[in-house]
Amino acid sequence: MNGFDVDRAVLEAVASTLHGAGADLESMADPPPAPEVGACTAAVSAVLALLTESIGGVVEGLGVVGGAVADSNVIYGEIDANARTAFDGLSLG
Repeated sequence: MNGFDVDRAVLEAVASTLHGAGADLESMADPPPAPEVGACTAAVSAVLALLTESIGGVVEGLGVVGGAVADSNVIYGEIDANARTAFDGLSLG
């Protein structure tokens, strides 16, 4: 086969999964209360805060990638429709 083919429903599902994963992570973005671990409580709290901040970056990344997949799906659909229109007017005989 020459060229390429993309199942647009799969692209839509991938974009939706990425956005959903980001939303799920974002709902858990608040750091848990620091455990009482004596002298290590401050250090554990700092680690939990950094982890929460990192999760925020992952959430942002999932949103960006999900948006890019959704945008690519739209662009692919437009290009495919334009190509189909161009070829519909051609005569093979």
